[in-house]
Amino acid sequence: MNCRKKCSIQKMPLSHIEVYNTIMIMPHRSRATLLIAITASLSLLLTACGTTPISFYLVSPTPRTGLQKIGCDEYLIPVTKPVSNPTLQETIKVLLAADPVQYVQYGSGLITASAFKDGYFEVDDTIEPVAPSNSDPYRVYLKTVPGKGLTGACDTPRFKAQLTETIRTYAEKKNAPFSIALDGSNKKWECLGDESGRCQQ
Repeated sequence: MNCRKKCSIQKMPLSHIEVYNTIMIMPHRSRATLLIAITASLSLLLTACGTTPISFYLVSPTPRTGLQKIGCDEYLIPVTKPVSNPTLQETIKVLLAADPVQYVQYGSGLITASAFKDGYFEVDDTIEPVAPSNSDPYRVYLKTVPGKGLTGACDTPRFKAQLTETIRTYAEKKNAPFSIALDGSNKKWECLGDESGRCQQ
């Protein structure tokens, strides 16, 4: 297949915001059906062109029905992006570099964790099993960067939820468990942001 010819998409006369506003005034059931159809069509198109959509999470500061609530009354919202190398490592890289402005089709006012943009931590290593199974999990190792800190009390639950749910979604598609370690410790990641004093590292 000649991807350049077969998968070319003519520029639409409407902007992303105009398309979004048009969809949002539709009845809920019609809107849901349309979004499912668009997503399915794009997935087929992108797969044919040698790319695969990966899923990760941004944050909506306003309530959304059916979305997971986190931290400071915020909500996780799943978004997708086509990539040519749909590994977990690549998925995490896309999440860390994501600019919410580029995902306006999923709603206005989306945000992402400041920890991602400020370089609070880096992905030290990601181990992906050759044949995922219940006994061979995906392992993600994070490392804090000296001199970098967190911005505000809301950012810790925000970036923990974005990263954890992004990894969980990827691993569940492979029917495999996962683990996250911060500076070599799974417990340090688990206790990060805990203010109760009950989580012992």
